[in-house]
Amino acid sequence: MKNSKLTIMFLALILTAVLSTSCSSSSAGSSESTNTIIPTSAVVTKITSLSSEELIEEGEYQFESACSGCHGENAKGLPNLGKDLVDSSFVTDINDNALSEFIKVGRSAGDKDNTTGIDMPPKGGNPALSDPDIKAITAFLRSLQK
Repeated sequence: MKNSKLTIMFLALILTAVLSTSCSSSSAGSSESTNTIIPTSAVVTKITSLSSEELIEEGEYQFESACSGCHGENAKGLPNLGKDLVDSSFVTDINDNALSEFIKVGRSAGDKDNTTGIDMPPKGGNPALSDPDIKAITAFLRSLQK
């Protein structure tokens, strides 16, 4: 018992030393920060200033990170998960704003309009997706239907 308390105290001391060293060395030696925080307004400006081709590329990137796990990398759907979004009348029959809003809100498995019985989480399960990210995903999905 005495040895285990001593071991825990020793590990805590080492952890404290490592943490204090890494914190002080990262701020002391350089004026550059490795963890840059980009204001949301900069991301919005970046995405809204993209050409339509760049917007589609950004949408593909966002789709692959948030949506492809259920809808597949080609958006053709995966069995027992997400639906095909390329040949979907749901996607083609609504406007961009409605599609973006749907992506933002998702659809629960219990919703009467849910035909898969599987939740579609809001923002594809990625709460960090911004409105411009969702707009880009919408542009990407539209590009697949052409």
